[in-house]
Amino acid sequence: MEDKIPDNSIDLIYLDPPFNYNRIYSTNVGQPVPEEAIAFCDAWELTEEKEEDIKTFYDKLILDDNENFAKFWLSWTEALKYSNSKILSYLVFMALRLRVMRNKLKDTGSLFLHCDATASHYMKILLDGIFGIKNFKNEIIWQRTKNPKGSQFKEKKLGICIDSIFWYSKTDNYKFDLASIKVPLTEEEIEEKYHQIDEHGRYYQAPIECAPSMGSRPNLCYEYKGYKNQYLSGWRIAQAPNILQLGIP
Repeated sequence: MEDKIPDNSIDLIYLDPPFNYNRIYSTNVGQPVPEEAIAFCDAWELTEEKEEDIKTFYDKLILDDNENFAKFWLSWTEALKYSNSKILSYLVFMALRLRVMRNKLKDTGSLFLHCDATASHYMKILLDGIFGIKNFKNEIIWQRTKNPKGSQFKEKKLGICIDSIFWYSKTDNYKFDLASIKVPLTEEEIEEKYHQIDEHGRYYQAPIECAPSMGSRPNLCYEYKGYKNQYLSGWRIAQAPNILQLGIP
Protein backbone atom coordinates (compact mmCIF):
# COMPACT_ATOMS: atom_id res chain seq x y z
CA MET A 1 0.00 0.00 0.00
CA GLU A 2 2.77 2.43 0.86
CA ASP A 3 4.65 1.96 -2.43
CA LYS A 4 1.84 1.25 -4.90
CA ILE A 5 -0.70 3.96 -4.03
CA PRO A 6 0.22 7.65 -4.47
CA ASP A 7 -0.09 9.96 -1.48
CA ASN A 8 -3.06 12.35 -1.40
CA SER A 9 -5.01 10.26 -3.90
CA ILE A 10 -7.92 8.62 -2.01
CA ASP A 11 -11.26 10.21 -1.14
CA LEU A 12 -12.57 7.68 1.36
CA ILE A 13 -11.18 4.77 3.37
CA TYR A 14 -13.37 2.29 5.25
CA LEU A 15 -11.58 -0.48 7.09
CA ASP A 16 -12.86 -3.41 9.05
CA PRO A 17 -9.58 -4.68 10.54
CA PRO A 18 -9.29 -8.16 12.04
CA PHE A 19 -11.09 -8.62 15.35
CA ASN A 20 -8.92 -11.63 16.09
CA TYR A 21 -7.65 -10.19 19.34
CA ASN A 22 -10.95 -10.99 21.09
CA ARG A 23 -10.57 -14.63 20.07
CA ILE A 24 -7.10 -14.68 21.56
CA TYR A 25 -8.55 -13.24 24.76
CA SER A 26 -11.00 -16.13 24.94
CA THR A 27 -8.08 -18.51 25.42
CA ASN A 28 -6.94 -16.48 28.42
CA VAL A 29 -10.26 -16.71 30.25
CA GLY A 30 -10.97 -20.37 29.57
CA GLN A 31 -13.83 -19.87 27.13
CA PRO A 32 -14.34 -22.14 24.09
CA VAL A 33 -12.14 -21.16 21.16
CA PRO A 34 -13.66 -21.22 17.63
CA GLU A 35 -11.87 -23.47 15.18
CA GLU A 36 -10.91 -20.56 12.95
CA ALA A 37 -9.03 -18.95 15.85
CA ILE A 38 -6.31 -21.57 15.52
CA ALA A 39 -5.09 -19.86 12.38
CA PHE A 40 -4.47 -16.68 14.38
CA CYS A 41 -3.03 -18.22 17.54
CA ASP A 42 0.26 -16.31 17.22
CA ALA A 43 -1.02 -13.21 15.43
CA TRP A 44 -0.86 -10.88 18.43
CA GLU A 45 2.23 -12.09 20.23
CA LEU A 46 4.78 -9.37 21.00
CA THR A 47 7.67 -10.74 18.97
CA GLU A 48 11.09 -9.16 18.44
CA GLU A 49 9.86 -7.97 15.05
CA LYS A 50 6.89 -6.22 16.65
CA GLU A 51 9.19 -4.55 19.18
CA GLU A 52 11.27 -3.25 16.29
CA ASP A 53 8.04 -1.94 14.75
CA ILE A 54 7.42 0.10 17.92
CA LYS A 55 10.68 1.96 17.31
CA THR A 56 9.98 2.20 13.56
CA PHE A 57 6.64 3.87 14.22
CA TYR A 58 8.27 6.28 16.67
CA ASP A 59 10.81 7.30 14.02
CA LYS A 60 8.04 7.86 11.48
CA LEU A 61 6.15 10.08 13.93
CA ILE A 62 9.28 12.19 14.35
CA LEU A 63 9.57 12.49 10.56
CA ASP A 64 5.93 13.67 10.52
CA ASP A 65 6.73 16.41 13.09
CA ASN A 66 4.37 14.63 15.46
CA GLU A 67 6.78 14.80 18.39
CA ASN A 68 4.19 15.06 21.17
CA PHE A 69 2.46 11.84 20.18
CA ALA A 70 5.84 10.19 19.57
CA LYS A 71 6.81 10.81 23.20
CA PHE A 72 3.46 9.50 24.38
CA TRP A 73 3.82 6.46 22.12
CA LEU A 74 7.05 5.40 23.81
CA SER A 75 5.59 5.78 27.30
CA TRP A 76 2.36 4.05 26.34
CA THR A 77 4.00 1.09 24.65
CA GLU A 78 6.45 0.62 27.52
CA ALA A 79 3.54 0.35 29.96
CA LEU A 80 1.56 -2.01 27.71
CA LYS A 81 4.53 -4.37 27.34
CA TYR A 82 3.95 -5.51 30.90
CA SER A 83 0.23 -4.93 31.36
CA ASN A 84 -1.23 -6.06 28.02
CA SER A 85 1.34 -7.24 25.49
CA LYS A 86 -1.27 -8.78 23.17
CA ILE A 87 -3.16 -5.53 22.66
CA LEU A 88 0.18 -3.76 22.18
CA SER A 89 1.05 -6.19 19.39
CA TYR A 90 -2.29 -5.40 17.75
CA LEU A 91 -1.80 -1.63 18.13
CA VAL A 92 1.65 -1.76 16.52
CA PHE A 93 0.13 -3.69 13.62
CA MET A 94 -2.58 -1.04 13.19
CA ALA A 95 -0.43 2.04 13.87
CA LEU A 96 1.93 1.53 10.95
CA ARG A 97 -0.97 0.96 8.56
CA LEU A 98 -3.13 3.85 9.78
CA ARG A 99 -0.27 6.29 9.29
CA VAL A 100 0.07 5.16 5.67
CA MET A 101 -3.70 5.46 5.18
CA ARG A 102 -3.64 9.03 6.43
CA ASN A 103 -0.91 9.89 3.91
CA LYS A 104 -2.91 8.31 1.08
CA LEU A 105 -6.04 10.34 1.82
CA LYS A 106 -6.70 13.57 -0.04
CA ASP A 107 -7.00 16.69 2.10
CA THR A 108 -10.76 16.42 1.50
CA GLY A 109 -10.85 12.74 2.48
CA SER A 110 -12.13 10.80 5.48
CA LEU A 111 -11.44 7.48 7.17
CA PHE A 112 -14.00 5.22 8.86
CA LEU A 113 -12.61 2.50 11.14
CA HIS A 114 -14.83 -0.32 12.40
CA CYS A 115 -13.90 -1.98 15.70
CA ASP A 116 -15.44 -3.49 18.81
CA ALA A 117 -15.16 -2.78 22.53
CA THR A 118 -12.21 -5.11 22.96
CA ALA A 119 -9.88 -2.49 21.49
CA SER A 120 -11.99 0.57 20.57
CA HIS A 121 -10.71 2.69 23.45
CA TYR A 122 -7.11 1.99 22.45
CA MET A 123 -7.88 2.64 18.79
CA LYS A 124 -9.43 6.02 19.61
CA ILE A 125 -6.17 7.13 21.26
CA LEU A 126 -4.16 5.86 18.30
CA LEU A 127 -6.38 7.64 15.78
CA ASP A 128 -6.26 10.87 17.80
CA GLY A 129 -2.48 10.71 17.70
CA ILE A 130 -2.20 9.99 13.97
CA PHE A 131 -5.03 12.12 12.58
CA GLY A 132 -5.20 14.78 15.29
CA ILE A 133 -7.88 15.23 17.93
CA LYS A 134 -9.47 18.10 16.01
CA ASN A 135 -10.10 15.78 13.04
CA PHE A 136 -12.27 13.37 15.02
CA LYS A 137 -15.80 13.78 13.68
CA ASN A 138 -18.03 11.04 15.08
CA GLU A 139 -18.21 7.74 16.86
CA ILE A 140 -20.97 5.86 15.07
CA ILE A 141 -22.58 3.10 17.12
CA TRP A 142 -23.73 0.14 15.06
CA GLN A 143 -26.25 -2.19 16.72
CA ARG A 144 -25.46 -5.68 15.44
CA THR A 145 -28.40 -7.43 17.09
CA LYS A 146 -31.52 -6.60 19.06
CA ASN A 147 -31.21 -9.81 21.11
CA PRO A 148 -27.92 -9.30 22.94
CA LYS A 149 -28.60 -11.51 25.94
CA GLY A 150 -30.17 -14.94 25.98
CA SER A 151 -30.09 -18.22 27.84
CA GLN A 152 -27.16 -19.36 25.71
CA PHE A 153 -24.92 -16.79 27.43
CA LYS A 154 -23.64 -18.04 30.79
CA GLU A 155 -21.22 -15.19 31.48
CA LYS A 156 -22.09 -12.85 34.34
CA LYS A 157 -22.26 -9.72 32.21
CA LEU A 158 -24.51 -7.97 29.73
CA GLY A 159 -24.56 -9.19 26.17
CA ILE A 160 -22.45 -7.40 23.55
CA CYS A 161 -24.58 -6.14 20.70
CA ILE A 162 -22.78 -3.09 19.28
CA ASP A 163 -19.63 -2.11 17.43
CA SER A 164 -18.07 1.32 16.95
CA ILE A 165 -17.15 3.08 13.72
CA PHE A 166 -14.74 6.00 14.19
CA TRP A 167 -14.88 8.78 11.60
CA TYR A 168 -11.80 10.96 11.12
CA SER A 169 -11.08 13.54 8.45
CA LYS A 170 -7.59 14.39 7.26
CA THR A 171 -8.10 18.17 7.42
CA ASP A 172 -10.85 20.70 8.10
CA ASN A 173 -11.52 20.75 4.36
CA TYR A 174 -13.26 17.37 4.29
CA LYS A 175 -16.28 16.62 2.14
CA PHE A 176 -19.64 16.27 3.85
CA ASP A 177 -22.86 16.37 1.85
CA LEU A 178 -25.41 17.34 4.46
CA ALA A 179 -28.28 17.34 1.97
CA SER A 180 -27.72 13.69 1.12
CA ILE A 181 -28.27 12.51 4.69
CA LYS A 182 -31.34 14.62 5.36
CA VAL A 183 -34.42 12.50 4.76
CA PRO A 184 -37.33 14.69 3.58
CA LEU A 185 -40.70 14.13 5.21
CA THR A 186 -43.40 12.48 3.15
CA GLU A 187 -46.76 14.16 2.68
CA GLU A 188 -48.25 11.67 5.14
CA GLU A 189 -45.61 12.48 7.77
CA ILE A 190 -46.13 16.21 7.28
CA GLU A 191 -49.87 15.80 7.66
CA GLU A 192 -49.43 13.75 10.82
CA LYS A 193 -46.77 15.89 12.50
CA TYR A 194 -47.53 19.38 11.13
CA HIS A 195 -51.27 19.19 10.83
CA GLN A 196 -51.98 22.89 11.34
CA ILE A 197 -51.83 25.42 8.48
CA ASP A 198 -51.68 29.18 8.96
CA GLU A 199 -53.27 31.81 6.75
CA HIS A 200 -50.19 31.80 4.51
CA GLY A 201 -50.46 28.08 3.78
CA ARG A 202 -47.49 27.13 5.95
CA TYR A 203 -47.55 23.98 8.05
CA TYR A 204 -46.86 24.17 11.76
CA GLN A 205 -46.91 21.77 14.67
CA ALA A 206 -49.58 22.54 17.24
CA PRO A 207 -49.68 23.66 19.92
CA ILE A 208 -47.18 26.44 19.32
CA GLU A 209 -47.58 27.75 22.84
CA CYS A 210 -45.84 26.02 25.69
CA ALA A 211 -45.08 26.38 29.37
CA PRO A 212 -45.13 23.77 32.13
CA SER A 213 -48.63 23.04 33.37
CA MET A 214 -48.13 21.75 36.88
CA GLY A 215 -51.77 21.18 37.88
CA SER A 216 -51.71 20.13 41.52
CA ARG A 217 -47.95 20.86 41.90
CA PRO A 218 -47.85 24.68 42.13
CA ASN A 219 -44.57 24.47 44.06
CA LEU A 220 -42.95 23.30 40.80
CA CYS A 221 -44.33 26.18 38.75
CA TYR A 222 -41.57 28.56 37.65
CA GLU A 223 -41.65 31.69 35.58
CA TYR A 224 -41.09 31.05 31.88
CA LYS A 225 -40.87 33.96 29.44
CA GLY A 226 -42.92 36.11 31.78
CA TYR A 227 -45.58 33.48 32.57
CA LYS A 228 -45.97 31.83 35.94
CA ASN A 229 -49.63 30.79 36.18
CA GLN A 230 -49.65 27.00 35.81
CA TYR A 231 -52.87 27.18 33.80
CA LEU A 232 -51.45 29.47 31.07
CA SER A 233 -49.02 28.84 28.26
CA GLY A 234 -46.59 31.19 26.53
CA TRP A 235 -45.46 31.23 22.91
CA ARG A 236 -42.54 29.06 21.78
CA ILE A 237 -41.61 31.62 19.12
CA ALA A 238 -41.77 35.39 18.81
CA GLN A 239 -45.31 36.58 18.14
CA ALA A 240 -46.24 38.46 15.00
CA PRO A 241 -47.80 41.86 15.82
CA ASN A 242 -51.26 40.80 14.58
CA ILE A 243 -51.48 37.59 16.62
CA LEU A 244 -53.25 37.63 19.97
CA GLN A 245 -51.87 35.91 23.05
CA LEU A 246 -53.92 32.84 23.91
CA GLY A 247 -54.46 31.35 27.34
CA ILE A 248 -55.32 27.67 27.77
CA PRO A 249 -57.56 26.95 30.75
